[in-house]
Amino acid sequence: MTIPSGSWLQKTRRCPWWKTVQVNINELKEGNLDFWLRFITIFEHIQRYDSSIEDLQADVSKLTTTTKKKQDRSSTSKYALRSNVRPL
Repeated sequence: MTIPSGSWLQKTRRCPWWKTVQVNINELKEGNLDFWLRFITIFEHIQRYDSSIEDLQADVSKLTTTTKKKQDRSSTSKYALRSNVRPL
């Protein structure tokens, strides 16, 4: 699309303030992209943290159930339970 030589848009593009407006718009775009990149990264970290907490809760529940079963079998059990919990 060609812009007519005497058009308002063509005259505006030659104004010094127009370049300032363009620079400001580009800075806003870059800042917005930076924000979304950081937001997505943090959100992924939170999701991983949540899933690790759920895994730990499941392991604790399993260990608690195992402990109760062993205590029911023998009230004087001297055996230590081995944990299946893995590090984060």
